[in-house]
Amino acid sequence: MSIKRSSCFDSYHWGGQWWCLTYSTLQKIYSYYLEHRKELDAYYKHTFCADEQFFQTILNVVSKDDASIKIEPNLHFTDWSRKNEPLPVTFKAEDLNLLLNQPENKLFARKFDFDVDVDIMNLLDQNLTVKGS
Repeated sequence: MSIKRSSCFDSYHWGGQWWCLTYSTLQKIYSYYLEHRKELDAYYKHTFCADEQFFQTILNVVSKDDASIKIEPNLHFTDWSRKNEPLPVTFKAEDLNLLLNQPENKLFARKFDFDVDVDIMNLLDQNLTVKGS
């Protein structure tokens, strides 16, 4: 059975579910939620991985009207942009150069799976050990 839903937002934003937010920003996100609770609950009740979209989208909406909210770059590199592949991308050996060429502020990468490609971890260890020497 297909469920027809109306959209809550003009655009959506995705990302990780680990946050560093000020109390003030949390209050603004929560206030927005309370003001739009009925439509948000109805929409997100049937949303897959809502934790990777819900807060990110609301944060982008409230930050447009509040210059005090600063959104800093994420410390994680996660590839959400590939076509015809499950997202976020599970990195493999062929992604080595992509991973090694991330900006210095990227301290972590997501996601890896030994059942998909064990070699990528060894390649990263080898290359990062050489860089760090």
